Amino acid sequence: MLRKLAHISLAASAAGALALLPAANASAATTSGVEDCPLSSFCGWNGVGFTGTMTTFGKFTCTDAPFPVRSIHNNYPIRWELPISLTVWSGKDCTGERLGSVSNKQSLRNLPSPGLSASVRYF
Repeated sequence: MLRKLAHISLAASAAGALALLPAANASAATTSGVEDCPLSSFCGWNGVGFTGTMTTFGKFTCTDAPFPVRSIHNNYPIRWELPISLTVWSGKDCTGERLGSVSNKQSLRNLPSPGLSASVRYF
């Protein structure tokens, strides 16, 4: 009986620890403007006009958004004359229609439809 209780306790602990892990490569927080996007970050919001919950996308990878994205900001500084582009896609894994793209320090207040993933690349 004691062994069975130990197994149940261990399983409950493992399940609790897994619940604390992030669900995606993007992080999310509630904000209300491009000024909340950290420097050298690629940000997206679930509301039009940079409102609602904000997420940040991984650098130089394809990242699935934790929620449908409606507005985006590229807060990467212009350094070494090297433009870096943030592109939002209609499908997961950077598939589907390209909904919008922004270079360093540019924003889109309203994507034509919700985006489910984003890619970052050098020009």
